Amino acid sequence: VDILYFADSLGCMNPTDVSFICETIRTVWREPLGIHAHNNKGMALINSLTAIEAGANWCDSTVMGMGRGAGNVNTEALLMECSSRGLHSGNARHLTICSERFDNLRLKYKWGPNPYYHYAANNCIHPTYVQAVLNNVRYKPDQVDNILESLAQNKSSSFNERALRNAVNQVEVHSSKGDWDATDWLKGRKVLMIGSGPSVFKYKNAIISYIKRNRPAVIFLNINDYIPSELGDATIVAHKGFVQCGTEVFITTSMTNAWSGQYSLLKHPIIMPYGRLRTELGAETKNLNILDYGLDVQEGAFHIGASGCVLQWPLGFAYGLSVVTQAGATDIEMVGFDGYSSSDPRQGEMNEVIATYSELQNCLPLKSLTPTNYQISQGSIFEPQIQSNDFVVIIPARYRSTRFPGKPLADMCGKSLIRRVWDKCVEAVAADNILVATDDERIQTHCVDQGMQVVMTSSKCLTGTDRVCEVAHQVERDIYINVQGDEPLIDPKDIHIVLESARRHKSSVINGMCPIENEQDFRSPNVPKVISAEDGRLLYMSRAP
Repeated sequence: VDILYFADSLGCMNPTDVSFICETIRTVWREPLGIHAHNNKGMALINSLTAIEAGANWCDSTVMGMGRGAGNVNTEALLMECSSRGLHSGNARHLTICSERFDNLRLKYKWGPNPYYHYAANNCIHPTYVQAVLNNVRYKPDQVDNILESLAQNKSSSFNERALRNAVNQVEVHSSKGDWDATDWLKGRKVLMIGSGPSVFKYKNAIISYIKRNRPAVIFLNINDYIPSELGDATIVAHKGFVQCGTEVFITTSMTNAWSGQYSLLKHPIIMPYGRLRTELGAETKNLNILDYGLDVQEGAFHIGASGCVLQWPLGFAYGLSVVTQAGATDIEMVGFDGYSSSDPRQGEMNEVIATYSELQNCLPLKSLTPTNYQISQGSIFEPQIQSNDFVVIIPARYRSTRFPGKPLADMCGKSLIRRVWDKCVEAVAADNILVATDDERIQTHCVDQGMQVVMTSSKCLTGTDRVCEVAHQVERDIYINVQGDEPLIDPKDIHIVLESARRHKSSVINGMCPIENEQDFRSPNVPKVISAEDGRLLYMSRAP
């Protein structure tokens, strides 16, 4: 060991504590000594200086005190104090060139001391508890106070998710019996549950197209500005203390304005445990279509009933799973459930909900159609929904052509090239049996906006045939018809000819061809030449004459 450090892990030390620790360590340790101070009580600087006076050789610090929660000692301030005491010869003011960028980070990640961290330090509460409740928009300031007060009554010097949940449950209303029976409300229907993650905005066009094409039962978890409410079957609100209206979160003692505004515009029912929210909602709910499905909070519980559920988390997601399961849905697809970082307690909480639900006897299959960090099956909002059982028409579309970059999106008399090829294919087969295959997000976005089914392939595909091969690994069919993405004048009858031939010769590769009738086409490198045997079997293909 070269250096011995001690850390103020809970940020609860004062200068007297620091002096005592340094003096005690120095009775048995003569090598370099260091301190890692946290700023929960705003004392990281004075504690670091006290450690120096008591013989410490090393002090950890960060620019602008950057760090999780309350943060650490400020490097600039520490260097200025050391300089004024003759312990540092540099000019700490040179660090001000970093201040603007780091200040933007501070505003984004919200580190620094506040009364909650101070209270936690005084009561030996691990700062991760404070970080967890402050990062959760469900809790109003008075609820944060009550949660921390509950934690202070127990040993909370190390973080434990169950201890946090117990503290939260103690400040929640524990009983709410509903009067609406959800049984068979969604019997036999697939559900699309829409969360509030950034991916909803990013993929909004694809989500809207998916809803219109597949007609799932659409359940919103709180208001969503990006997906039209008329596409939904219900909005779910489960937690007292917040009403989310798009990107704004109203955290008020009275949520009257939020309810009378955004929620009154909904074109579908609102499902909630009304007994838990009645006090704060007031009389403004009288004109709303509320379906009262109850919610009780009980440690270790996940029980789903006809008119209510008993859960260990008062979370909208867990409540929504309960409603949809009791309603008789067949499976649950999700968008906007992006997840958090692995160090965020909310990530663990959501994964625990998923794991516990998945162990229930009546659980439904869960799949996220937008990117997610949760431990859940991953699909794609762009997954094709082919209706035919035996064939699919695939239109390969490459943006990065060396001869004509962006060719699929090139305008042809008011329509893109890829759109004109698609329209020709639609003259031959149903649109549900057609896919555009691409590796470019610009083409993907264009197809979604145009209502054309699209599937993403890798950028490693050198030819259209390679792209069709990748699609074949994603979409299982008997017959794959490759229609070139730059053939806007293709005769739809040719697609029928190839399809019927493929059905007769299922073990063969079918390639359309026609006679070359003039020398110009014969010598043109733009016209592929085909040599076949008398029985039609392909012998050779080349662009050379």
